[in-house]
Amino acid sequence: MKQGYLKFKSFFTIFFTVCAVIMLQGCLGLLMKPKENAKTPVVVLKLSADSGFVAKSQVLPFLIANGLTDTLNDWWKKWAPADTMGKYYKMEGGDKYLLCVLSADNDQTVATNKLLEIDKDGKMTASQDFSCDWCDLDKRKDALRKRGKYFMTYSCGHGSSFSSSWFTLFRSIADRETQSQIMESQFVGAPQCQTIYSNWRLMGDTCIVNYTIENSRVTPNGCVPSDTIRTSILYHLKNGEWCAADSNKLKQMHIAQ
Repeated sequence: MKQGYLKFKSFFTIFFTVCAVIMLQGCLGLLMKPKENAKTPVVVLKLSADSGFVAKSQVLPFLIANGLTDTLNDWWKKWAPADTMGKYYKMEGGDKYLLCVLSADNDQTVATNKLLEIDKDGKMTASQDFSCDWCDLDKRKDALRKRGKYFMTYSCGHGSSFSSSWFTLFRSIADRETQSQIMESQFVGAPQCQTIYSNWRLMGDTCIVNYTIENSRVTPNGCVPSDTIRTSILYHLKNGEWCAADSNKLKQMHIAQ
């Protein structure tokens, strides 16, 4: 009888010890095991209408979530939550939007424009940075424009006795990445002494640019106008790139193509 009691006691002790170990491992496992069901909240940017503007309070969390800026970026502190930081347009087909927003580079010192393609669910599908420094425009509201079925961005040159303005026509970010630019205006001081300005329009897939070239001669008092030339250049899409129909005219105007 006593022997049976001892066996039962021994079995109970072992059973209790095993249960305690299992329970302890379970508790430790719960403490150490990562939360598999915990997911990072998805930040979306829902856009509407054919075009519109976005404020800092709307776009900043979206940029942070997509790794395009961070909360430590001091550049953002100078803007109020309601300040306009970008403009968007609905893309061809109606299931995507193209947004251009002003942000800061990784060094938090230089402002740069970011082009973002956003799907109908508010998620980013593509991005590209570009600069329109030295251009006479509001980089928060006017850096992205639209002409007909094409989007348009500007880039400008700047230097000692030199300035220029170029525009790019495109339909998507992928299109813009390989797209050539078209010169709109240019000023070069002595000794070349030349000023070029233009007006232009789109007709379907043809861009007609009417250039006025004012040539000058160098004198001790600076550049003195000598003659004026007017010419029109047609730019056509060739293999998805804007190309001048008559490249000789560009050479005469000292425009690279």
